[in-house]
Amino acid sequence: MSSSIESAIPTDPEAIEYITKDLKLDDLAIPPLLAKKLYPDYISDKKKFICPTDNCGAPITCRSILLTSKNRPTFVNQSIVVNKHIEGCKHNPNYREKEDVQDTTIENFYSQINSNDTVSDLSAKKGFLSNEAPKKTTNREHVSTGDTSETTTRNVSITKGKTQTRVTNQHLKSLQDHAELYKYNPEFLLGTRYARNKIPIKYIFKTIKRNIFFNQLTSQKYASIYYGNAKLSQPENEVVIRVQFLSPIPINDQTDKAWPALIISKSYFEDEYPDILAAFEDGAEIIFEAFITLPFIFNGEYLNFSSFSENIVINPFDEELFNNFYIRTKN
Repeated sequence: MSSSIESAIPTDPEAIEYITKDLKLDDLAIPPLLAKKLYPDYISDKKKFICPTDNCGAPITCRSILLTSKNRPTFVNQSIVVNKHIEGCKHNPNYREKEDVQDTTIENFYSQINSNDTVSDLSAKKGFLSNEAPKKTTNREHVSTGDTSETTTRNVSITKGKTQTRVTNQHLKSLQDHAELYKYNPEFLLGTRYARNKIPIKYIFKTIKRNIFFNQLTSQKYASIYYGNAKLSQPENEVVIRVQFLSPIPINDQTDKAWPALIISKSYFEDEYPDILAAFEDGAEIIFEAFITLPFIFNGEYLNFSSFSENIVINPFDEELFNNFYIRTKN
């Protein structure tokens, strides 16, 4: 297996000059969060990166580099179909030197999250809402942690001569953080809006076959995230792309089955998952793991996903869809 791409070298001359002269860094390889910080002033495009391994130079893409992106930025190979890394490069998909290669990017991020004070913001009837404006941080904090969750501090007050400490929680706000934390440690104890005691995060995750329909939302007590293998298929409209789950769902008292699918903005997909889209457009069929919180809706022929607010098919360009859908892949 190959290791995750924790850093990449930008190819824009402006970025190289800024890294060496202004940031005074000896190594041109930068983490994805710094890449996002330098875009678009110093880095002109998400594809302007190469592999940091000496003498490799395989083209690298920075996913989610836009300021409006929903997910944390990550580096991925530009081509899923063609391996452009040199032999011996640890980012080579055929790299076998260490069978226990660790994803230290995930390790570093989630090792900072403490079970004692972490709460999920996932709502059973609203899913994930748009994030509020992030709190102002220093450059160093922004570059080193990559934390999209919100961490608040302990508030201390004095009442009648006694010091009282009000402990505030760290909130997991995005679907990405929930999915990655679940994969990193399914036994992680997490506070929720609906349970008095903390529960292992794995209890929130269910296969796509266990998703509910919109008319069942009112009786839905517990928040859930549904997952399953999926692939891309192209609808007639060139501005959207179809994501089809590969698990048929029983319909009409188990006699018929339908394949869940959603239509999503192609420009959104180009920003968040450009490597998957490029492989699909090159004719490759890439299977990936997709996560979603939206309920089903069935129109008599197609099984799609509904908005939380109305029993209608979710708009392909709606923020609600972007906030409640996530794809997880490995390099």
